[in-house]
Amino acid sequence: MKVKHDITLGELGVVCGLIIIVIFAIIYWYIGIPALVIWYLFKKRKNKFPLKTNLIIAGGTLGVVFSVFFINLYIHRTPSLTISEPQDLITLQVATTTIKGKVSPSSSNLTVNGISIKANFGGHFIYEASLKNENNTYTFIANNKDKSQTQTLTIKRIFTADELAQIEQAKKEALAKAEKDKADELKIRLQREIDSFNKPFDNSIYRNDITSLTLEVMLFSGWAKWITEGKESNNTEVKNLANQLEQKVSQRQIKEFPLMRKTYAKLIGNLLWEQDISVETLGATNKTIQLTGGIFVANKSKSTIQEQLSKQLRLFRFTTANYKWYEYDETYTYYDMDSYVDSKVIEL
Repeated sequence: MKVKHDITLGELGVVCGLIIIVIFAIIYWYIGIPALVIWYLFKKRKNKFPLKTNLIIAGGTLGVVFSVFFINLYIHRTPSLTISEPQDLITLQVATTTIKGKVSPSSSNLTVNGISIKANFGGHFIYEASLKNENNTYTFIANNKDKSQTQTLTIKRIFTADELAQIEQAKKEALAKAEKDKADELKIRLQREIDSFNKPFDNSIYRNDITSLTLEVMLFSGWAKWITEGKESNNTEVKNLANQLEQKVSQRQIKEFPLMRKTYAKLIGNLLWEQDISVETLGATNKTIQLTGGIFVANKSKSTIQEQLSKQLRLFRFTTANYKWYEYDETYTYYDMDSYVDSKVIEL
């Protein structure tokens, strides 16, 4: 019959201790291996080697293990990186120069401004640097495993009169090309927008609510942006296209803004209906908005509503806002607004 044996607290402690020792020995192998060998040689009873042999084996093991350990430290050390020539911040009047230096260990991965370069067996390296600017900075980075070292060298260059003339000419050519590319892009854009005016304009998509109504104003603002860029161009053809587009946009604004104001008054009236306020526009181009309701018997109500609506009223280019407390009020309050004329093309 088997007898059940309960593990005692002492035995559990021994097991835990052995586990800790094993983990420690694995992590710190350069201590664990020699310790294991010495334990075997001097504590194991079956060991029949004489003392001298045991000492030789133990010493040899320690020598090999610690040699491997220190070689590993040396190989994985932080690299050293030096630039021997030229000196930092030196001033030269040449197009290229040679940079020399040394890296240790020589197997380190070496880069300069992101470009990989090789060092010889002794760690010496040479880099032919092109001095293209007045201040040329070269950043050398040596990586050895997970460790790195960085050195930065700045070389100043003095350009000759001929070189300065060539640089200036290259800048002018680059600027001219950039302007031409921009002009070509503007031509295509402006012509495309001009052509779009030959198609029917569906304004119904902007009449659903105040937000969509505002999008139509933003559409005109977008055209104004392209017009401004075109008129500022030095290219005559671009200027002409910008002027053509401006005329078309202006004509459409003259037609659309009165309709937008009429729709805006209707939408606002729907929102204020529950407060017994009616809203309408006056004049041939609906430049005046009139709000009528008993709430406007108080001047505070008039100023509050005007303050809330003034930004949108200017956006849709209303010039006057009337506030009446009943339909036949002849002493009503009105606010004049310095809004743009409908024909004015502006970028918001």
